[in-house]
Amino acid sequence: MTRRHFLSTLGRSVAVGALALPTVLETLATAQDAGPPRNANGSTVMRDGIPVSGTMPPQLQAIDDVIVGQMRRYGIPASVVAVSKDGVTVARRGYGYMDKQATKPTIPNAIMRLASLDKTPTATAIRLICEQGWELPRTNKPVTLELPVFPAMAESWGLEPPPGVTPDPRISRVTLTHILEHKSGLRGTDGGSEVVEALNLDRVPTQWDDARWIFGQQLERDPGAEFGYSNTGYGILKYFIEWLTGSYLGYLKSDVYGPAGTDELTISPARPRDRDKREPWYRSKVMGKSTLPEDNGEQVPLTDGGCNIDAMMLLATSAEAMCKYLSHWYPSTAKLLNDPQTGRLAAWNDNGGYGGGGAMTGSMAVAIQRRHAGSAVAYLSNSGDETGTGGKYDPMSGITKVLESVGW
Repeated sequence: MTRRHFLSTLGRSVAVGALALPTVLETLATAQDAGPPRNANGSTVMRDGIPVSGTMPPQLQAIDDVIVGQMRRYGIPASVVAVSKDGVTVARRGYGYMDKQATKPTIPNAIMRLASLDKTPTATAIRLICEQGWELPRTNKPVTLELPVFPAMAESWGLEPPPGVTPDPRISRVTLTHILEHKSGLRGTDGGSEVVEALNLDRVPTQWDDARWIFGQQLERDPGAEFGYSNTGYGILKYFIEWLTGSYLGYLKSDVYGPAGTDELTISPARPRDRDKREPWYRSKVMGKSTLPEDNGEQVPLTDGGCNIDAMMLLATSAEAMCKYLSHWYPSTAKLLNDPQTGRLAAWNDNGGYGGGGAMTGSMAVAIQRRHAGSAVAYLSNSGDETGTGGKYDPMSGITKVLESVGW
């Protein structure tokens, strides 16, 4: 889904006469699964050959039709969806199978990789750090959005470019704001081999290695000059948070997700055996030379070590946890949605919204915050770029139409 498509989705009119939240909550209180009759074990039903588990109020059952239809059409093995209304989860579903052998139905609270959607909580964390008054080690300089990132990392942690490399002088002007807004001018990496060669490594590059390599690269444009989407820049933000706070994941769990009432957040490792038990397999048709020593350089799926997954610190979460996050924060400003005095979501009345998403091999994640309607929705799946549908794999458009039909 493109940025333009997100904006058009958020701009659609909202139906009058929204369904009262108590009605939905009463439904959920009296039925664990308000869909078709459940199997005898009380956990899963089959919809057109696809197992479906969890809760869905009758008014939103058309979401099942949208997701099951897209999964069948494009061969998606597993996905989850969640919907919240005024900060309360009203729908939470799992679809398909967690394992490649198709023996374990997807649980509603399955966690999946966020792909580029993890830039959203990362940006919230950076802005929050600036508001909390953090200072850099060694220099005690305050962390602000206008902080020049690379000089700060050099002074505070001793970051330096590869041997014999003179950094682009413009890199000293790259600020946190430039990176947040994709205006840093930083170039991308190929996932590891360039770093290995530049640093003459005989091992998989670490976060430190990646940061050193980036420090030594020529910028593609002047900082702040123009927009240029940058995964590399957000990798630097992750490292910055990690080194400043002691733990990128720990800080996001305690200060970003924690206030939203959830800790369902983890970093998804390359090795399948090391992943959370609630994390599914990731479908990938793309292979790469393994970065894991036990594979001896063999070709493996990119999702499972065929690129330097571990250095990326890819976030994984549940759809419900993403909705809780979106029900608590203005993502782009790190401002609370709820009034600290009353606890009510007073800020919903600004008629704004947010839409974000990401896709990579083995992952697709889309989330929308509809402040004008007081709702949030998140959809995650274990298939992304490899669907080969040219953007046609787009369940969120149909899900949004269902929400609009009930005034959400």
